[in-house]
Amino acid sequence: MACLMGEQLRYKILIVDDSRLNRILLKKLLVEAGYEVLEAGDGRQGRELASSEQPHLILLDIQMPVEDGFEALGKLKVDSHTAQIPVIFLSGLSDVSSKVLGLESGAVDFITKPFDPDEVKARVKVHIKLNMGIKAVIENQREKIKQIENAQQQMLITPEEMPEAKFVARYQPFDDAGGDFYAVVALAEHLHGYFLGDVSGHDLSTSYITAALNALLKQNCTALNTPSEAMSMINRVLCQTLAPHKFLAASYLQINRATKRASFINMGNTPVVYINNKGESHIFVSKGAVLGMFEEVLFSEYEFPIEEGYRFVLFSDGILECAGTVWSANMDPLLEVGERITDISLDALPETFYNYFITDTTKIADDIAILALEV
Repeated sequence: MACLMGEQLRYKILIVDDSRLNRILLKKLLVEAGYEVLEAGDGRQGRELASSEQPHLILLDIQMPVEDGFEALGKLKVDSHTAQIPVIFLSGLSDVSSKVLGLESGAVDFITKPFDPDEVKARVKVHIKLNMGIKAVIENQREKIKQIENAQQQMLITPEEMPEAKFVARYQPFDDAGGDFYAVVALAEHLHGYFLGDVSGHDLSTSYITAALNALLKQNCTALNTPSEAMSMINRVLCQTLAPHKFLAASYLQINRATKRASFINMGNTPVVYINNKGESHIFVSKGAVLGMFEEVLFSEYEFPIEEGYRFVLFSDGILECAGTVWSANMDPLLEVGERITDISLDALPETFYNYFITDTTKIADDIAILALEV
């Protein structure tokens, strides 16, 4: 347990041995060396203490009644609360096969009885240092991932930053560094582009792709380029920069509130749900190649009239996959959710859309992004 005001950190060691004499000897030795010591007389009690007290190290006897060391270690390693606690086996068995079995079962070391005090102290010290070093590395990596996650979140534009675009969004990454991405780009006073993409894979490189996408969209989505021209230029850049196994499924919707025209391009992504100003729910389905895989691709652009009050919902496939829904086989769920978001406020739309597919018992296994807008 870490202490305040410069107080020295005391490492906690759990001794699990059915021999009371062994526990007394080991405890005296370790307390004198400055450790805090916990005791258990059998494997089951030891596991319970390990889970509740979270010791830095466990000294575990092999030969015990009720639950021997091998059985206890196996159960410790499949419990998420205790799996990472290092275990040193204690045993009177000195044959090589027993040691190999112990190490293969997950023990980090093996101390043979009768104990040599100096050996015990040395091995305990080494393995606590190793474990604390591993924890420090993991924490450092976790902090770096957290910084990437924070950077990703800061790249996502908020409705307050562009109120004239009349949009709301919900973004829920599955990993710390998510692969879904959305952006809203102001092309002119009454002209806005709405982009939602899903990068393949969930590795760390995905986060750098989303950062690059943000820049590419701002450079290419302009009033001078048609939506198909903009996506073609972005695609060519991605084909030259993405790894062979990487690609991007995406949707791009451009809304001109002055001319009351909309243009839509689907690049291997889900359909768009839209509701007209009469409250009628529709699904706009179109097919197209994903971004970043084929350099010579002609993106089909669909242009259609819109009116004030129209609503559109772009979303990644994660929300359907988590819900076990296959939209291509059955459009009814998308039409039904469209009917539910007809009369609610725009601010509440992403949450209502999300809750239609995702319940408290749904296992989230992918990134989820929802981008909704109103004309």
